[in-house]
Amino acid sequence: MVNKKNKPWYLRLLGSISAFVLLGSVLYVFFTGFNLVSSALLVAGVSGLVVPAVVSGDTFFEMVLGGFEAFFDGIMEVVGGIFDFISSIFG
Repeated sequence: MVNKKNKPWYLRLLGSISAFVLLGSVLYVFFTGFNLVSSALLVAGVSGLVVPAVVSGDTFFEMVLGGFEAFFDGIMEVVGGIFDFISSIFG
């Protein structure tokens, strides 16, 4: 597992954008159903999270855990950015 401080900024940006796209496309699919656009967004979100984890992982276990780690790190980055934005408005 890679420490957050050791990750390059572009991998953290890719993870947060991919997690945001993946969550948005899952919500879109939930309300409207599958179509070409939502399927393309799902594939882009999953591949943006999984490909860096697969490239940097040595074993299958590290690849799977790296994908989940990238997903949860991306969600935390998005939520942290939202809270920072809200706190900067009121602070």
